[in-house]
Amino acid sequence: MIALVIGTGLALLIVGLVLFTALTARRAEALAPPTGRFIEVDGARLHYLDRGTGPAVVLVHGLGGNLRNFHGLVDKLAANCRVVAVDRPGSGYSTMVSGEHPTLRAQATIIVRFIQKLGLDRPLLVGHSFGGALSLALALDYPDSVSALVLISTLSQVEPAPPAIFKSLNIRSPTLRWLIA
Repeated sequence: MIALVIGTGLALLIVGLVLFTALTARRAEALAPPTGRFIEVDGARLHYLDRGTGPAVVLVHGLGGNLRNFHGLVDKLAANCRVVAVDRPGSGYSTMVSGEHPTLRAQATIIVRFIQKLGLDRPLLVGHSFGGALSLALALDYPDSVSALVLISTLSQVEPAPPAIFKSLNIRSPTLRWLIA
């Protein structure tokens, strides 16, 4: 009997959390709707802004971000350049058709195909944080696809352990990490 009560309570909690998440996502989408266009690239549906004319600049945001992270920069650069800001695969309004989240190098391949699909000729690639690591991987794997890199707060080499300040955030249990995510 106690197991049934606990099981029912847990099931109700999970259903409540799923509903709360869905409602919160709807509110967030209503407050910040997609601002750009969509394009299909290698199993990804990418959301992007494309403004201005001239030499191309592609902006790639970091982990947990989206193309709105560059909102103040896009219009300033668009006065002299063609500026393309993209939501990375699985971030912002970009989705993966397959449902799987691609690795760093796989995302770099998707972004280079995106650049090719838009017909951008060796753009300047600007990457922030994880977007910088992705940009660096893209430039290493496809050097003829970009003219230059601007890396902002980018981790450019593998760190054996997180910095000491982040140690308290380490969650050792994969299950607990998954639940929190």
